[in-house]
Amino acid sequence: MLPTVPRDGESLGAFIVRVIEGLPPEQAAEWLWALGAKSPDVGDALNQIVRLPDYGLGLAYSRMSGMAGFGELGQWCRDHPDRAMDVIHAMQRVASAA
Repeated sequence: MLPTVPRDGESLGAFIVRVIEGLPPEQAAEWLWALGAKSPDVGDALNQIVRLPDYGLGLAYSRMSGMAGFGELGQWCRDHPDRAMDVIHAMQRVASAA
């Protein structure tokens, strides 16, 4: 069972990166989607990701916000597992910038 709560003092970005780093893209996307259903903070973190200039996953993300945006991103990851690693790499950039 994958964790759903950060360790004490661990940022959300660092937590997500720690959990999904070693997962296959499909499992990482499913876990992100499930986590977003439990934590609105994930939606906020993903909003930071989609604003990164090099993210480049399309104009659809410019309208994303909160849980609705997270659901859209989670669905996109499940539909495009070959690009789910982009989400992981973007999370790493967000975590390292924090």
